[in-house]
Amino acid sequence: MGQQSRIDELQEQLRNITEDRYQTETDLRKLEQNTNDVQSIFQRVQHLFNEMSETWRKGEMSGQIANLQQETLHQQKGYLHDSEQDYEELQKKKKTLRDKEDELYYQKLTLSRKEQTHGH
Repeated sequence: MGQQSRIDELQEQLRNITEDRYQTETDLRKLEQNTNDVQSIFQRVQHLFNEMSETWRKGEMSGQIANLQQETLHQQKGYLHDSEQDYEELQKKKKTLRDKEDELYYQKLTLSRKEQTHGH
């Protein structure tokens, strides 16, 4: 395989890696926004539970509200745990893609310099 065709191949790989990295960055921003939105919703729900608890301090409704509030907190913790794991995986993927992109740029630069030096 000639150096120019190898350079073209590296350029295509770079284009694909760059697209994947941009998509990963977009996914990270979406995940951050979704997590913020969900956190806001959970805060409003907890505020509502607190208001309902003030209204029904005793009796059956009080117990049901407390149970629902605990279940909501449990779901919130589960969501945040899953979201954190997804965020970490996307960060790792982004780093891997950036490293691969850097490696491909270096290979392309090296081949381009060889081609210029040897006059091919």
